[in-house]
Amino acid sequence: MIFGSRAKSLARQYGLNPSCRDTRRALKAYANSQPLTMELLKYLALGSGTTVKVYSPRNGKAKGVVPHIGLNYAATKPLLVPVQDAAVSLETWYRENIGRGAGPNAEIMTMALEEAREAIGEFFGYNPAEHVVIFVQNTSQGMSVLTRVAARDPQSFFLISPAAHHSTMLPARETDHYDYFRLKPDGTYDLNDLEIKLKSYSRNHHPVLCVESSSNVTGYKNQITEIANIAARYNTLVFIDHAQGATSMQLDLSVLPGRVFLAVSGHKMYARDGSGAIVGPKDFFEGPSLIPAGGTITGVTLQDIFYAGPPYNFEPGTPAYIAQVSLGKAALTLARAGMVEIEKEEERLTRLVMANILNVPGLRVLGEANLDVVPRGPVISFSLKDDGGRNIPPGFVLKALEVFYGVDSRPGQFCAHPYLYTLLRASQMEALEHAMKHARKGRAGCAALPGDQDYHAARISFGFPTKDESLLDLPHMLTEVRAMWPDRSALKLDPEKGEFYLPGQDRILTRGTFSIHRTGRYTSE
Repeated sequence: MIFGSRAKSLARQYGLNPSCRDTRRALKAYANSQPLTMELLKYLALGSGTTVKVYSPRNGKAKGVVPHIGLNYAATKPLLVPVQDAAVSLETWYRENIGRGAGPNAEIMTMALEEAREAIGEFFGYNPAEHVVIFVQNTSQGMSVLTRVAARDPQSFFLISPAAHHSTMLPARETDHYDYFRLKPDGTYDLNDLEIKLKSYSRNHHPVLCVESSSNVTGYKNQITEIANIAARYNTLVFIDHAQGATSMQLDLSVLPGRVFLAVSGHKMYARDGSGAIVGPKDFFEGPSLIPAGGTITGVTLQDIFYAGPPYNFEPGTPAYIAQVSLGKAALTLARAGMVEIEKEEERLTRLVMANILNVPGLRVLGEANLDVVPRGPVISFSLKDDGGRNIPPGFVLKALEVFYGVDSRPGQFCAHPYLYTLLRASQMEALEHAMKHARKGRAGCAALPGDQDYHAARISFGFPTKDESLLDLPHMLTEVRAMWPDRSALKLDPEKGEFYLPGQDRILTRGTFSIHRTGRYTSE
């Protein structure tokens, strides 16, 4: 059993808030091996109790520290305490290569990796007799693998969501055999057009449908069951980028019709980065490896190669086994906490934000803001206009939130450039001209180049560990930031780098003092 002083010590060790009674209660439950419900697990996100430097908007001088507010969950979620502990324990005591090693550490590591594979499969409702879990680095690699295997069929033809992340869209476009189905004016899927195109292409091709479960721009939750039913009618493979939706909406392969594949990323499931998985029908992966290497074969002579069966023929070399085990632990931890409860909590938080953020003058949420009309996950992208109706650069808005309020968020086009151009009503010519400016500059992403104020957006994203007060403060912060534009704050624009910055700030990012050159243990300010 542990008590108050020990709980406070653990909180500091994990970067949690030792003064928070609920955090101490959650740590006690965890340390005493009690079940971690969602109401407990939400207080166990690593680093959630850290503080960051903030600066005066008026003169740019440091004015103290505030609690850090992490609102960039759509990019990377924090690690959960049980996930981190499992990874560190395995790495500390049992680090050894997996597979054919002779010795206790190799056996333990191999067992842990296979336990993780099973936990991931069960999280997504797989049937181990029909499905396989293949480890990859992330969703980007997973979607590329799926596309390359499908493209081995010369009759394959890819139908792509125009709202897709580049990781889903670009591999399919590289095949040169693709088309898009239409979106509705609010940026949701036009399922009628999707079915018309599948019906047409299925006459002479083997169609492959590439979609996302949840948008990383609008947070829209797509109608996956209905989409799978449509695809099954036309014998269509369905590749789902489930990175954004994995922890906000549960997909169960056991009830989805047809041949459905999921690709997920550990860093979006409260696990370590460098981990990810594909889950789908096993027979699809039979045959040669995409990357012939050690571990993908059963035997080799000077003339012949005999490839292993799935998943091993698609897992070359030594995997990131600690990271992959952390993904399995995350899947198990989330499942035990209750995905239904997690989804309800994230819907509550999304409604809380939406009810308040719409009151900010000049703010426009991208897509349909009413969750009763279109279900949304905890991702909200928006633009902000000044009193003259001109767009304020998202780079300015979110840099101001960072340095003046301690908020992490993200401006830009979020690796979904075509979708942003569509939502922001850019013509094809306007989109091309803007994209070419970035090409000439050699910069993508969040640069503050001419036109970015019209074709980029600001994005906040969160998850079930996010505190209500962090979200309730946002409207006030954004209203104050709006009043600072264009020249009523210490922020300046570096036109060469295309970035807003604070003169005299000791580093680009305000958080922490980390450097690999540091001697001794690391600390956080």
